[in-house]
Amino acid sequence: MPDVGRGQTGPISLVLLLGIVLTGMVLVVSLGGTAITDTKSQLGSQRAAKTLTQVDSKAAMVALGDTNRQRIVLPLDEQEAYSVHDRRGWMRVNVTNTSDPGDKPNTIVNETLGSLVYESEGTELAYQGGGVWRAEEDGSVMVSPPEFHYRNATLTLPLISMRGSGNASVSDAVTIEKNGSSTDEFPNPTANKNWTNPLGHGKVNVTVQSEYYEAWGTYFEQRTEGSVQYDHANERVTLTLVVPAKPRIVRTAVAATAAAGGLKIPGNGARTDSYSSADGDGYTGDPHGEGNISTAGDFEITGNADVVGNVRTGGNANVQGSATVDGNVYYTGSDDRGGTVTGDWFRIDGVDGDNAIDSVVDEETDAYDSQNNNSGTAAAGGSITSSGDLWPGNYSVDRIYLTTGETLTVNTNGQEVVVAVDDYIRLDGGTINVEGDGVVRFYVAGENRYVTGNEKYFMHLKDGTVDIANHQNSTQLWIYGKKYFNASIKDSTGEGVIYAPGGPTGGGELTMKQSEWYGSVAVSSVTLKQGSAVHYDTALRNKRAIPDQKKIVRLTYMHVTVNKVNVTG
Repeated sequence: MPDVGRGQTGPISLVLLLGIVLTGMVLVVSLGGTAITDTKSQLGSQRAAKTLTQVDSKAAMVALGDTNRQRIVLPLDEQEAYSVHDRRGWMRVNVTNTSDPGDKPNTIVNETLGSLVYESEGTELAYQGGGVWRAEEDGSVMVSPPEFHYRNATLTLPLISMRGSGNASVSDAVTIEKNGSSTDEFPNPTANKNWTNPLGHGKVNVTVQSEYYEAWGTYFEQRTEGSVQYDHANERVTLTLVVPAKPRIVRTAVAATAAAGGLKIPGNGARTDSYSSADGDGYTGDPHGEGNISTAGDFEITGNADVVGNVRTGGNANVQGSATVDGNVYYTGSDDRGGTVTGDWFRIDGVDGDNAIDSVVDEETDAYDSQNNNSGTAAAGGSITSSGDLWPGNYSVDRIYLTTGETLTVNTNGQEVVVAVDDYIRLDGGTINVEGDGVVRFYVAGENRYVTGNEKYFMHLKDGTVDIANHQNSTQLWIYGKKYFNASIKDSTGEGVIYAPGGPTGGGELTMKQSEWYGSVAVSSVTLKQGSAVHYDTALRNKRAIPDQKKIVRLTYMHVTVNKVNVTG
């Protein structure tokens, strides 16, 4: 055997070298094959999305237009398939007259949607309800919007319902044909004399059951000002649009508007009572009996807390320990009567909390971002972070942050002052002082909230003061927030109205500890801890929460039709 030295190539080295080359070739081919497969799959998905968007367009022409039939080619490669599912998904539209507590929901539409589904190697897209949807591992997303339009307080819903031949596969092409004529479901005074436009009192619920319910819900959230609630267990989403029944009046010391939130008064010494700023004396310490509270969710009071007024709850009522309710308890769910109730217990059919005012807050903050009276005032720097003054006018600031010894003085001179706050209000020992007889309104958008620990706040008061010089006249100061308004008031005193209702699904919370508030508060959920009190100002009973001129996006007109089509291969 010849010697194989360094720098020489013998048979063994040749074998090793050949093996490395072959392995590299296999790896390159393998990686190349994977890349080709991924690219092919991506192109197929893109082609399918375009095809289903064309199906959307053609189906709308048949369902809503003048043509009776359209044919669409379905380009297919291996591992790709289309199928029609004529019983997949449904939509229900209900109208409830909220001015009558005993009124049951009236069903306007309860219709199967059906779907045309594309599937290929883990990818799923579908045409359903006039939209195109993509299924993903963590939910679903919208590819093109459904036939659902909400604009200028008008809901237009030309529902497209698809039928086929059961759950059947289709290939090459599909034909879309009319299945009878369209039906007008609303307005429809023939079916019900009250089904007319403009809408009166009530609310409209649109519920969709679908594998793509999360994408439907996202669309509802983005395109309407309604409340959106998810039922993940049943793959359902419900949009609620409210018809204004009457002006919003502040009638309670505390209102917790969200059914999932509730109202808790667990603190020793916590209480609600009332006074009247109209008599010119302010709060004298003599508790009046109108410290009423209302919650769409559960109510719980423990310790030696006291409600000097009535309680209304849309959930369970739990009065425990040494707690006292100096009034009646109106409850919807269960009752736990461990504490003291001086009045009676009455069962009711529920409590509707005020809906969110996000559109009003956004309108105000947007309006004054570019046109305001900031120059030469405490707001001149874009944020209020030191002592200063404001006068009648409209102001736009990023945030208000005042520390010990710093005071923002709002000189109303009998006129209105509006302050649009993009981020938050924070008083860390600071003071907001209202002078004169005019009204001050803070609109807090919470775009960038104050973060401390794991919490994010629209408003955070610690050793802070919000003071109205005119005998605690709470009608002069209003703090507005969105449905996710989070606020903390600790070791502080405030006067005015905090109005940030969240409707049935709002996620905001107000927590008070060792603090007093004179006026009223309305947030999604409320907790009054040790030593906290809300003193209701009865002068608020005749005051609108939202000024007349402000535009709350609401539902006034509705047009609903059902349009059926057949899809066959």
